[in-house]
Amino acid sequence: MYIIGAITGWAVKRNGVKKMINSVQDETKKDIRQLQKQIRK
Repeated sequence: MYIIGAITGWAVKRNGVKKMINSVQDETKKDIRQLQKQIRK
């Protein structure tokens, strides 16, 4: 039972990290777009 719990916990952590990375990438893209708009002005 412990091994199964460890595996599922690790899988959940991995998915959480992926989601975090995706949201960070989205934020970075938004920031870059805003910077590009400011530069064009």
